Formats: sequence, C-alpha cells, structure tokens
Amino acid sequence: MSGARQLPHNLDAEASVLGGIFLRNDVLAQLDTLEVEDFYSPKHQAVFQAMRNLESAAKPIDPITVQAELDRMGRLEAVGGLAFLGELTLQVPSTENVLHYAAIIQDKHAATKVMRAASEILEKGYDDDADVGEYLDLAEGRMFEVTQRREKSGPEPIK
Repeated sequence: MSGARQLPHNLDAEASVLGGIFLRNDVLAQLDTLEVEDFYSPKHQAVFQAMRNLESAAKPIDPITVQAELDRMGRLEAVGGLAFLGELTLQVPSTENVLHYAAIIQDKHAATKVMRAASEILEKGYDDDADVGEYLDLAEGRMFEVTQRREKSGPEPIK
C-alpha cells in the first residue's frame, strides 16, 4: 500500500444513502441539504444527480428509471450500468439510518473543504509580495465560506 493520503470520505455511507433512496423514495425529500458535490465518488455523484432529476420531474426512482436518466445524461457507462445500480440496494444496512449516513457524507465533505481552504491559505502565505492584511482577509473569508453551509439551518416552523 502506498502512503498516499486521501481526502476524507466514506464510500459505504454514500452507497447506503443511494441504496436507501432506491428502497424508500420518500427519504429523498428529507435529504434536502445533501448536495451532489457532498459525494466523494464521481459514480455516486452521477447517481445522486440522476435521482434529483427524477425527483424534480416527479418520477419514481428505481434502478431502471435511474439507468434511463443516467443514459440521458450520458453518464451510464461511466457509472457501470444497471449492475452497479443494483448493487447499491444490497449495500444498505438499514433504510431507517439513511439520514445518519447522509450526515456522515456531509461531515466528510466539510472536512475536505476545510483541508482545501487551509491548503490554499498556506500556499498564499508563502507569497512574499502579499499584503498581510489582504492575506488575513483571504484566510478569514475562505474559512467563513467553509463554515457558512454548516451553520445554516432550514426554516423553523412557527408553531
């Protein structure tokens, strides 16, 4: 095994969310803060985008409809076809925990965003010509962008 480091991710959680949506379409409506870019795997990103497209069109979401949507998007071969989609339904430990799996995905993506922002800030710090005030503004701005989504919460019911 090479010592190459990877960005934080959890492919099992990603597959479990997608498989859970196949088994219970209604769970997708509860995942309104989960975004395509939260997924680490490009295959999972494509499948989730296809699911969102079907949801927007008020169409059922199952391996066959997602296969057709991926084909329409030109992404079916890249994903691995119907066989890959069918495997997703087999990887779900429990559809009851899909929201928890989605939270794991979002946490891993948030950590990735922090790491990327920190790397950008570090690189800018080596620039001898940089104005310190501008550098601090950049650092503060990048960290603010990263934490912005995490601090957002949906509308609160006024009951």
